[in-house]
Amino acid sequence: MHSGFVVHLYNHMSSCVQEKALTDQNGVLQKFMEAEKEKNKALMNAQLREQQNGASTSSPSLSPPIVPDSMPTLNIGPCQHRGAAESESEPSPAPAQANRGNLPPWMLRTVK
Repeated sequence: MHSGFVVHLYNHMSSCVQEKALTDQNGVLQKFMEAEKEKNKALMNAQLREQQNGASTSSPSLSPPIVPDSMPTLNIGPCQHRGAAESESEPSPAPAQANRGNLPPWMLRTVK
């Protein structure tokens, strides 16, 4: 009976230590998140002030780079978005024929 009490006490102490460690880790993470929020807020305020002052964007921008519309797209498979009038007037070509012009050269060998 005595050994059962020791095991129970050990398990209780172990869970208390784990709970304390998790609480401490949670506090550290919470402080980190608050610091990141403040940093982001400061960056956004600085960028807003820069835009309001009409300053040039010599510092890196937070907005994603603009991708030109002329980039080729790769349409694979029969599901291609088309207008209703276009799909009614023309029969749909076979997927291999439809994609041949959009595939990179290294993939054309496997389609032929």
